[in-house]
Amino acid sequence: DDILRNIPFMSKAFIKLLELNNVFNPNYQLFNHQFETLNITNAMSANDKPGVIVTAPTGAGKTESFLLPLLKDLIDNPRQENEKGVRAIILYPMNALVADQNKRLYAYLKGQSKIKMFFYNSETPETERYATDEFSDGCFVKTRREARANPPDIMITNYSMLEYILSRPNDYSLIGNALR
Repeated sequence: DDILRNIPFMSKAFIKLLELNNVFNPNYQLFNHQFETLNITNAMSANDKPGVIVTAPTGAGKTESFLLPLLKDLIDNPRQENEKGVRAIILYPMNALVADQNKRLYAYLKGQSKIKMFFYNSETPETERYATDEFSDGCFVKTRREARANPPDIMITNYSMLEYILSRPNDYSLIGNALR
């Protein structure tokens, strides 16, 4: 039985994204907090962005509580021509956690081109010359220069880098009117 397909507000495009890399099984029974965050974010309008706090033990799927609604929103609401900058910022307190979650999100997105992601920390290269091939799929923006020229949908960073981004003129193109 396809559990996610039986939820009325799940779009075919979102289910297709989840099935692409077999990261999240559509037959998986959602935890209550995961379903509730999907339900809350589905019901909100473009101007109604409630704060949601999720508390649960380790391994209970807290990450999917925000990641699934975020991905569903980005898939179901494609970037408009007049939107500039990143569409979502995932903020973590430590680089180790940022790196781990970067790999996790990449696993969801590789093999498709509708949603692009960018991992911005102190080690993110300015140009392709210093970029690695660790994330070589087209969904991953590898350099600061590329992200500034064509801001991706999702930027993963830490609070220190966010402060730099907001204060450096070079990075102004990353933050615009597209934030959801």
